[in-house]
Amino acid sequence: MGFSTSHRFSFHTRATPDEVWSVLTCPVASRRYLHDLSLVSEWRQGSVVELRGADGHAATGEVVAAVRPHRLSFALEQGTAPCRIIGWDLRAHPDGTVVRLTVDDVEGDSEEEVEDVWLPILTALQSVLDPVRP
Repeated sequence: MGFSTSHRFSFHTRATPDEVWSVLTCPVASRRYLHDLSLVSEWRQGSVVELRGADGHAATGEVVAAVRPHRLSFALEQGTAPCRIIGWDLRAHPDGTVVRLTVDDVEGDSEEEVEDVWLPILTALQSVLDPVRP
């Protein structure tokens, strides 16, 4: 199966790569940036990943790569929706971490559709990692 479109986003955070990894892989923390959904997995290559909403199960998939604290990617399928590969790359920076997100999808959603979904998630993630300080 080939992926027809890749969408890439990035931002800088003051958090360390380990802190970013912990937020990305914690079911409780994921609810704070992922539309109140929890990501649940053992976070080992080949292990199951579940996206769970308050009303139960939303999507399942498989961990494609998990190299703490540098690379995390997983495939998700939701009902009849096409598979998507979500990839997080974390690069240490002198002032924190550069966080890169790649979303690969089969259907080739438009840039605007992908931005409408993922930009609010990235904004929420960044606010979890870099809370506003007085």
